Amino acid sequence: MGAGKTTLGRMAASRLDRPFIDSDDQISDRFGVTGRELAAESGVSVLHSAEVEALLEGLGRSQPAVIAAAASVADSPAALDALAHSGAVVALVEAPAPVLVDRLTDRDHRRSISTAEFVFKTAKRREALLELQPSVIVDTSQAAPERSVAEMLRSI
Repeated sequence: MGAGKTTLGRMAASRLDRPFIDSDDQISDRFGVTGRELAAESGVSVLHSAEVEALLEGLGRSQPAVIAAAASVADSPAALDALAHSGAVVALVEAPAPVLVDRLTDRDHRRSISTAEFVFKTAKRREALLELQPSVIVDTSQAAPERSVAEMLRSI
C-alpha cells in the first residue's frame, strides 16, 4: 500500500499501449465497495482472497496487460506460483517503510493498519516477491513517477 503501483502501472500501460488492471478497481467493480470497506464488512481474509482472484484473472487474459497487484498476493502460494509460471515480467514497486507510512496517513480508501504490522508484513511480502526474481525493483521514494516508469521500462 502506498508504493505507487497504481500510478506507475497506469503510466506504464499507457506507454506500452496495453490495458491496465488494478485489483482495487476489480474489487470495487465486483463487490461495490472499496478494499477498506470490504475488509471492514467481511474481514481481511476476504479482501486478500479477492486480491488474489484479481491477479489470477489478470494473468489469465489473452491480451497482455499491466497489472497492479496488491501486496497481499505475496501471502498466497497459488498467486506466487501463477506469477512464477506465467511468463509475466514482474516489477516490484516499493519505498522505505517511513515513506509508505507517511503516504498512507491521509488515504481513506485503504484499510487501517498499525505501523508495526505494516512494517512486518511489508518486509515478509518483499522477501516472498524477491524469490520470484523480479525483472526490476523500483524505489518510488526518490524519483518522480514519470522518471520511475521510464527507468522501469528501460530495465525491462
